[in-house]
Amino acid sequence: MFGSLRRVFFFLTIAWILSARPAAAAGVETAFVTGVQADAFPQVTVSFRALDSDGRIPGQLTKQDIDIYENGELVNENDEGVNFQLSAPTVAPVYVYFVVDVGRYADFNSFGEELIRQSMNHFVSGGFFRDGVDTVAILAQRGTGGSEDRTETVLPPTTSAAAFLREVERFSLSSSPDTSRDTRGLLGVESALTGLDRLTDPGHTSAAVIYVGRLIERASQSTPITDAQNLSGDAREQRVQLYTFHAEQFDDRAQDNLGVLQALVGQTGGEYLRLARNRDQSADFDRIYGDIKTQGTSYQATFRSRVDESGQRRVAIVPQGATADAAGEVGEYNVALQPATVAITSPGDNATYERRGTFDVSEIVVAAELRDWPDRIPRLIDRVELQDGETGASLLPPIPNPPADEPFEFRLDISDLEESQDLVLKVVVYDELGIEASASVRVAIRVIPFTPTPIVVTRPVEVPGPTVLIENPCDVNPRSQECIIYNVRTYAPWGVVAILGVVLFFTRRQVGRLASAAGAAVKEGVAEVRKTILGGAGARGKVLAKLHVEVARKDLVGVTIEIKSNRTTLGRNPKLSDVSLYDEDDISTVSGDHCTIQFDKRLGKFFITDNNSTAGTEVNSVLLEPNQPRELNTDDVIVLGDLYRRGAKVRFEIVEAAAVAGEVPPETLLAGENMGYPSQPTPGGETILGTETQPTEVWDGRLSPPGVSTETENTDIWNAPPVPPKSSDDWMDDLS
Repeated sequence: MFGSLRRVFFFLTIAWILSARPAAAAGVETAFVTGVQADAFPQVTVSFRALDSDGRIPGQLTKQDIDIYENGELVNENDEGVNFQLSAPTVAPVYVYFVVDVGRYADFNSFGEELIRQSMNHFVSGGFFRDGVDTVAILAQRGTGGSEDRTETVLPPTTSAAAFLREVERFSLSSSPDTSRDTRGLLGVESALTGLDRLTDPGHTSAAVIYVGRLIERASQSTPITDAQNLSGDAREQRVQLYTFHAEQFDDRAQDNLGVLQALVGQTGGEYLRLARNRDQSADFDRIYGDIKTQGTSYQATFRSRVDESGQRRVAIVPQGATADAAGEVGEYNVALQPATVAITSPGDNATYERRGTFDVSEIVVAAELRDWPDRIPRLIDRVELQDGETGASLLPPIPNPPADEPFEFRLDISDLEESQDLVLKVVVYDELGIEASASVRVAIRVIPFTPTPIVVTRPVEVPGPTVLIENPCDVNPRSQECIIYNVRTYAPWGVVAILGVVLFFTRRQVGRLASAAGAAVKEGVAEVRKTILGGAGARGKVLAKLHVEVARKDLVGVTIEIKSNRTTLGRNPKLSDVSLYDEDDISTVSGDHCTIQFDKRLGKFFITDNNSTAGTEVNSVLLEPNQPRELNTDDVIVLGDLYRRGAKVRFEIVEAAAVAGEVPPETLLAGENMGYPSQPTPGGETILGTETQPTEVWDGRLSPPGVSTETENTDIWNAPPVPPKSSDDWMDDLS
């Protein structure tokens, strides 16, 4: 009868324990921050472990399950630049204590010591213990022979798998004088919890206690189940899972003790396992040890900080939608922030710009760069602004998200200024944390009014006097001699003009036909001479190179100028230069005869020479020495004068790197495109243009071969004035 009552009491206890266990939560209830890394600040990496309401690792964790707070501010992955990422799960180091209850009723000899050892060894042999990473320890609860028992440390905490296996094999489980007394197995569990508290921070990793025994003999003066429940609650607060390996054949006393062992694991998320002598329990051991290892799962969340405060920062991870106060444990790190170093490279401080009417400088180019991060914490740039240094007003739209390692450039339009003024130009750089860095320069803009030269128009002054009436004699007598003389004087000049016009008209037609025929004959003769001298005329007007105009007078900007000559002069005076980049009367730093571009046929290369200009010539920002040729290549940038004072800028492009001897037309080998001189033969009959021994030279507007006397039979050819080629058949043009 008493046995039946005990069984009823046992089943009621089990039902009460199961009903008291909290239901498993679907998501995260709390999270523990285990570490914060800010070496790559503003990128911050947070290591954490998330637990559900049962104190266990939830299922697959996603970014939608958690929120991150930094200094009380929510880190939202949708904020621009935050870049919140969640890493794949990893397993932190695992800590396991085995508590073996060797008491009066343990009777491991009859139950099977090998099964006890196998249940413990499987932690290593099953591949769950990571040598050098995880920690394991063994405690034994033994009787002392008196009224008290003691907890003995069989194996102190170690990360060595070999040491653990060795101690399990030699650990004595047989009866001895110490094992003939009653023991209090729950005291061994308390000792294990104390040891784990010294080794770990609660919630930071997986920690477990595995109780191996037959029954709880003497718990305390109170009932054993109550003590087991209290100890289970303590383990839950410490974030430790409790497991029991029950070595029992289930007699009546074992049935009573079953409720105590299950109450011990009830609140911790652990598991009760009955050891069986007659079957392989490897799958059970895999499940339990695998669960212990899984509970060590941890994550890393990476985000870019947006807090601009220096000093200590607190990072908390909470369930999604919860406040920062719901964090299980927060992490901390320190950072000392300083603004970046910014420098304005152009214009210089106290620079002056002059504008005369609509001429001269129309904009100010402001260039700046980020020089250094004094705090050694590089960050992204949010935006760069150009402000009025005195009012703080923005002068131009900001540059968004520029690269930190490239210059920042603004172009401030001053073409509408009508009065002189002084400005403080301030470049302000805002980094991704909102920290401001700036640099300023002062510039002076002087607007000089344009006063045109007055045009004086002289008008005749009417002087009043007596009115004189001239009488027409034909009104008195049309047939009189006075009337005839009057008419002849009045109309005879008009008649003479009409007669001369008629004669000139018919004469011009006849002369025009003759002149056209003569002009055609001359052209045929010249072509024949050229063909004879050059051995076949080349393509007329072949383009050797091009100049792409970027800065010049307005009608030339964007224009491409073709170079068809061996020698081309650039400047401002059309009488001295082949290409005039400004009008002669313009106020410009481009000289009248500024520089010369020459093609050396022998080398197949172009050269540029500064003609001792006033403001100088630059190629790719390198100032040329006057009268010293410098080689030109495609995409070289040529600057004539000062760009801030009406200078010019062109980009050079080579179309043909070298001219083939005998195929280059004479026009491409002369000094100017408009010269049109014919090729001149030497006394020996060869052509001097493009020869390797005697390059072409220009002397006073005509060609003179070096070293050839003008007293030879070709003297008339050499002294003949140059005749520019004409395309019109008009006889007036051909005779001019």
